[in-house]
Amino acid sequence: MENSVFAPVAGGYTLHVGYANGSAATAGHGLVVNGNSQGAVSYPVTGWDNWQQSSVPVTLNAGWNTIRLTKGDLYTEVDYLEVQ
Repeated sequence: MENSVFAPVAGGYTLHVGYANGSAATAGHGLVVNGNSQGAVSYPVTGWDNWQQSSVPVTLNAGWNTIRLTKGDLYTEVDYLEVQ
C-alpha cells in the first residue's frame, strides 16, 4: 500500500493507521517513507471488523512525501492512514 501525503514543514509527525487484525497474533507492516525504512507498524489482535488505531512516529520532508506499508508478519485489514 502506498500513499502520498503533504507536510507543510520538514520534521517529526505521527502516522496513525486504522486497522483490524483477526490473525492469531500481532501482525505488522514494514514502514518506508520516501524510499527510506522508518521501522514497522504493529497491529495487536482485535478480531476482524473490530477497528482500532496503531500510531508510529515518522519523519517527513517539506512538501509531498510517499508513505509505503510493505508486507510484514501475518495479515491485517487497513482502513485508513492519517498523518498529524
